[in-house]
Amino acid sequence: MNTATDILIKSCKKDADWLVFSLRSIQRFCTGFRQVVLLFPEAEKDALTPLNITSEKVFFTQDRPDFYLWQQVEKMRAYAYTDATFVTFVDSDVMFTKPCSPQDLLHEGKPIVLYTPYSVLVDQSGNPTTPWQKTTEAALKRAVEFEFMRRFPMTASLRLLHEFDAFMVETHNQSVESYVMSQRTFSEFNSLGAFAYYFQPESCHFVNTEPQPIPPPVARQGWSWGGLTPEIRAEMEALLA
Repeated sequence: MNTATDILIKSCKKDADWLVFSLRSIQRFCTGFRQVVLLFPEAEKDALTPLNITSEKVFFTQDRPDFYLWQQVEKMRAYAYTDATFVTFVDSDVMFTKPCSPQDLLHEGKPIVLYTPYSVLVDQSGNPTTPWQKTTEAALKRAVEFEFMRRFPMTASLRLLHEFDAFMVETHNQSVESYVMSQRTFSEFNSLGAFAYYFQPESCHFVNTEPQPIPPPVARQGWSWGGLTPEIRAEMEALLA
């Protein structure tokens, strides 16, 4: 029986400089993963040439104009690119900082999913500090009390991705792709995490971060929209030294 875990990264030309460090960190710190699956726009494939990709499995994709939404669709249909039991999602600006194996992201064979009550995710004035509650409630058509996008990397089973797509068809009469691309905003990991919590609770091992703090991460996430400054580049080089 296939029990492999693949790492999947959806990237693009503007994030290529970040991607270099992400891939280097995977090579440095990650063991036990079957392969790295990299999705990259066909129209921008020349941007990969300087990266000297050798061991990653690359799929050149046909992207849609709204890349913010489309890259979320691609993650949610990871089953189109891998037959692994589990997929560990990593963004281009996510860099591993310590040793990590698939087992570190599972508990008794189930993906570990952290969640935090929205009731504590507020500022001093009581305003939400995360914008995803209403968006996720609209996707699931039910109340959602928790934020599920707590840290990278995030692991899910291909079975859960298929179940989520079937749920969206049943609930909205649309596939994940059709629904997401018709929205102004969406949160793939919040929607998938909330779906698992409320409708497929046996699929994951859920950990409430309250009152306990979020456990120490094995990776750090940058902010690719802010650009890769010389200071950030030097900091990441030091982490990989």
